[in-house]
Amino acid sequence: MTALPRSVEASKGKHEGPMASVMILCPDTRREVYTGIETDEASFAKLPDVIARMHCPLCGNEHAWTKHKAWLAEPALARKRVA
Repeated sequence: MTALPRSVEASKGKHEGPMASVMILCPDTRREVYTGIETDEASFAKLPDVIARMHCPLCGNEHAWTKHKAWLAEPALARKRVA
């Protein structure tokens, strides 16, 4: 089980563009879910193709996902979709 860091570029203290929220689709509810990860587009593109896991606030289950199943959204939109 591999977990991605909350902020992909946090250890470097910089990022390459506007920050965005990493989103996935809940397979149970078919709704968009915020993963809790913020990054910029360039850093997201550089992420390795590893399996990440998260507890879904919508259905209560754990979901495994990779960056190929995820996308970036504006942070404000991500927070609205979780509520």
